[in-house]
Amino acid sequence: MKIQSLSVKYSTRNICIQDVEFNNGLSLLVGVSGVGKTQILDAICDIKKIALGEAVNAFSWDITFSLNEDQYLWSGEFGGIKIDDLNRVKNFFKDTPSGKSNDSYIIREDLYLNNEKIIQRQMDQIIFDDKETVKLPQNESCISLLKQERKVNPVNQAFQKIKLITTLDERPLSNIALEKNLANELSNFDALRNLSSLNHHILEKLYLCQTLFDFEFNEIKDAYTEIFPFVTDLDIVKTELNLSIQDNAVVNQFMFRIKEDGVENWIYQEEMSSGMKKVLFHIAYLSLSPKGTIFLIDEFENGFGVNCIDAISHWIMNPALKYQFIITSHHPYIINAVPSRRWKIVTRHHSIIQAYEATDYLDSSHHEAFIKLINLPIYKLGASANIDK
Repeated sequence: MKIQSLSVKYSTRNICIQDVEFNNGLSLLVGVSGVGKTQILDAICDIKKIALGEAVNAFSWDITFSLNEDQYLWSGEFGGIKIDDLNRVKNFFKDTPSGKSNDSYIIREDLYLNNEKIIQRQMDQIIFDDKETVKLPQNESCISLLKQERKVNPVNQAFQKIKLITTLDERPLSNIALEKNLANELSNFDALRNLSSLNHHILEKLYLCQTLFDFEFNEIKDAYTEIFPFVTDLDIVKTELNLSIQDNAVVNQFMFRIKEDGVENWIYQEEMSSGMKKVLFHIAYLSLSPKGTIFLIDEFENGFGVNCIDAISHWIMNPALKYQFIITSHHPYIINAVPSRRWKIVTRHHSIIQAYEATDYLDSSHHEAFIKLINLPIYKLGASANIDK
């Protein structure tokens, strides 16, 4: 899947993101702090949640995307309630594993496939393929409710491939998985890549790669040691946890460790710098994710030294990867490394967030591109005024 454009509105927060367009490969969101770059990524994550069955209070969306050779337009709106400060705090601590809310309900929803409307929904009435369905839960999207249908399943599967890369992936308690006998199911490397990130932590996939696919794991190791030449070895460790789980299921934790030149003992994940951890996670995601994955990365440069930025930037601009990247950055090194045709200058006027093509404001020369960018009125005044070219 490739996201082409996006418009959303958060009614209770009074935030409106208007007509943001994305490139097929890499889109770099640039702009001063506070204009809404992160909120664009958050909006994509909220649409993913809706596609997978969750509810987002008082939220409307309009997203166009391509999938294989097909074009889709999906739009909808959740009603809801205005949340006061007390309930906002309560909701923060509330345990809602399903993500569904009885207070949020879908007012309307439409899905077009190649300009043909295949889903039309108004409140509790749903028309699918010109036939009215039985009454279905009103706090869950049709992309989730009808995911077994031939015309809807590819869309649901595609939204599962949106991945926000965060430091949460590095936390020790995030990389726990039930023991599954996957070795017999993974007959080839593509089968490993296609394991869903919803059910399999990236370190679990990296462990399976180390166990089953020597050539591919050595490529990952070589890419890592090329960035950190003092690293002599890389190992993914599986540890069985002594936890009491229903049906006597075995629970494993996955971590990685390295050996460094001149250091006898293994150095474990929790003892490493954030940059060294982050680089391995990025390489693993880029190597072990299925084709069509969309990566969202906020403040791409965080935790990276210049040696890391150069290598990872080169990877994400490689069209052979068949991924889409939507990233934000303030770092001049990254912005200068990415061609200006891939920049989206994000601005905000009151509650309205928009993004503009940098090539509409800059000449074709990439010489001192970052300096030219930060001196543009649309960049400097991006959070305070209406902008004209």
